[in-house]
Amino acid sequence: MKKRKLGIIGGSGLYNIEGFENEKWKKVKTAWGEPSGMLTASLNKEEICFIPRHGKGHRINPTKINYRANIDALKRLGVTDIISVSAVGSLQEHLLPGTFVIIDQFIDRTFAREKTFFDKEIVAHVSMAKPTSPSLMKCCELIAPSKLSDLSSKLETKRENAIKTKIAGINGVLEGGNSSYSQVYLKQVVDDYAKGKL
Repeated sequence: MKKRKLGIIGGSGLYNIEGFENEKWKKVKTAWGEPSGMLTASLNKEEICFIPRHGKGHRINPTKINYRANIDALKRLGVTDIISVSAVGSLQEHLLPGTFVIIDQFIDRTFAREKTFFDKEIVAHVSMAKPTSPSLMKCCELIAPSKLSDLSSKLETKRENAIKTKIAGINGVLEGGNSSYSQVYLKQVVDDYAKGKL
């Protein structure tokens, strides 16, 4: 059986993880260009790969993140499982700021960015019916409602959030991009109520 290796993609506010040892920034070449960054470290004697989604210093805008390079770089370093963490806005009053939410589904409304590895010389139909990994989700304590993925972290109008509230629990960005390329375990941290919601 192949040894499992964990990769973590950190969103806004998650640039380092307490307990990391033997940290080393690496350059990883991919067929898709430069990843946002790559930190290898050990955590409890296990090798971990960590990518700050927005790059060191939070310098890459959501629409400029090279999701394909990020996922490919993790794969090239032997990663088998990915945890992706993001800050999101709550669309439900019971999901208070500071709540950790595990999502199993999302609605991807993003545009203006690449969403597939299969865009030249090959066509592949990849099911997104179950976009997250069931085996990783079994490790979770909480399964939350769908998340609605938007293009950017713009401030939403009250009307937009009124519509989203009927179909989703949280509102945020970016995870659709990660999941389109690989099945990931998506962990969201509610940082506030969605703008314009309350």
